[in-house]
Amino acid sequence: MAIKQNKTMRDHISVQPVLLLILLAISGEVLSENPSKATTLSPTTATDLTTNTTTTTTTTSPLHKICSGNIDIRNHVSFFRKLNNCGVIDGYLQIVLIEHANETDFEDLSFPDLREITKYLLFYRVSGLRSIGKLFPNLALIRGNTLFEDYAFIVFDMFHLEEVGLSRLAEISRGAVRIEKNPSLCFLDTINWHLIAKWDLEKNYVSVSQQPAECPTSAVCRQAGCPLDLCWNSEFCQIPTNKTYNNCDPQCLGGCSGPGPTACHSCRNYLT
Repeated sequence: MAIKQNKTMRDHISVQPVLLLILLAISGEVLSENPSKATTLSPTTATDLTTNTTTTTTTTSPLHKICSGNIDIRNHVSFFRKLNNCGVIDGYLQIVLIEHANETDFEDLSFPDLREITKYLLFYRVSGLRSIGKLFPNLALIRGNTLFEDYAFIVFDMFHLEEVGLSRLAEISRGAVRIEKNPSLCFLDTINWHLIAKWDLEKNYVSVSQQPAECPTSAVCRQAGCPLDLCWNSEFCQIPTNKTYNNCDPQCLGGCSGPGPTACHSCRNYLT
């Protein structure tokens, strides 16, 4: 069952604190529409993971590379070039304040190599973007080694976003999900975020802004043959994390190219 918004959750976690945190994080920066003068969002509200028992290695795959360090994309879509060939971002990814883009700017923009982010993923005020899944069709894992407050996946104030669509996202290892103030966003009641982000179920917060009549219902998932009527959109079912995918090794997350743990697109315990 998807996460439902209720009065208790609204009273406990209001929109103002999250907006304030984001604004505080960028308040010291001088923003410019000129791509050559763009600045970096400092994670002043980030919480570092001080004890991490997971052993990781930074082996390089012939198909994609590990991009070390935090990546901030803002002001102009041209900065998405920072993600070229990245298979793993060993840091956080922030995509923020691209407020003068339109849908055509994202038509040919996709990064299928990206499968893993070791810290957090933040979207804030990106105009023209309608599907996150189209940007990152193979993103399988967000580790949450560093969090934005208690969150590893934040989607906030995205006026044109119509679906999350991250059909390969199988696990958020640490940190919660925060999705709100997205007036065009659908397919929220058809995703069970508790299957993906299990770190603190009480902190997962998904606010449905659309009226029910304006969004597809779970019947769309049923027509697509999706188990439990869960789907990312009319094309992709949500894949439960407690099942292997396409006969992949149990260590795999988000699919594989063949049998055995060495063929995983992303691994539970290693950077791949």
